[in-house]
Amino acid sequence: MIYNIDIVGTCNLRCPSCPVGNHDQQGYGLKRKSGFMDIQMFEDILTKIALEDSEPEIHLYNWGEPLLHPKYAEIVKLVMDRGWYCGVSTNLSHENIDMRTVAKHIPNLLRISLSGFYQDIYSKGHHNGHISLVKSNLYKLHHIIVKQHGTEFLSRVEVCYHVYKDNVNDDIAMIYRLCGELGYCFTPRWAILMPLEGMLDYISGNAKEDMLRIEERLLISAQDGLEIAKRNPLPDCPLRSEQTAINHDGSVSLCCTVYDEKYIISPSFLQVPRQELQRIKYAHNLCQTCMSYNLHSWAITYKDSDWNEKGNQILSELNTPYIINQNQHPRLANRT
Repeated sequence: MIYNIDIVGTCNLRCPSCPVGNHDQQGYGLKRKSGFMDIQMFEDILTKIALEDSEPEIHLYNWGEPLLHPKYAEIVKLVMDRGWYCGVSTNLSHENIDMRTVAKHIPNLLRISLSGFYQDIYSKGHHNGHISLVKSNLYKLHHIIVKQHGTEFLSRVEVCYHVYKDNVNDDIAMIYRLCGELGYCFTPRWAILMPLEGMLDYISGNAKEDMLRIEERLLISAQDGLEIAKRNPLPDCPLRSEQTAINHDGSVSLCCTVYDEKYIISPSFLQVPRQELQRIKYAHNLCQTCMSYNLHSWAITYKDSDWNEKGNQILSELNTPYIINQNQHPRLANRT
């Protein structure tokens, strides 16, 4: 089982394609609480997971920015000391990051979310972020990792590049070169609409104006993504069968794609057995609705080859000089 544990209940950025940035504007419902997960609660959660799961994966994020947590390094160490897989995703775009602390305990995956190399493009996808700060932190991280752990640990750092229509020329090429220089893994991802509530509004024809503006920027449109998902239906949803989303206050969300608090299925992960949480998920009406539209296939961009084929068709129509592949090689290549 994969456990997405949001150790921080908010983020320093307000990205338009993320519910932290668009939830209040879209008016989906109740405003989500913010805060930091208590370290004792985190330890108790790990203890419960150990009793219920022999080989868990722990990802210290869902919608929040984990590096904001004042005890981030201690939390990573608690996971790594158990010998469990640990993943972290960060925007790396805040001034008060102590890179020595970040590099002290390198998780199995340290993912940096990016959407451009130059500020004018980067700021479209990462509102309130500063790409110069991210680049500076990337270089500092490289230096400290090599000094403390050796070059072999650089491969644990992944730059996840969100692909839109307007960031697939110089920006993507420069990020790709930067990853090569620093020894980081470069991973492009086709950007999609989030959260699930927003996608359901889109399907029903009730999408808010701001969400439609985001959809216009997508390289693979929401409709094209839905058509790919329809051709590749999954019999079950891996986000409910194989993942559990735990919020900073210890509550449990229906899945990692929903944001509104009305989709919290338990106020406490610690008080409800895993088997009961799974039963609640499988009985939930939203899961049935989601799967009826094949959104469980869409949310994980299932069938990478079909997504890549569609994306590269559009890139060709846009006269972009590159071929981009999600989860396949080559990640980035010249078209000619």
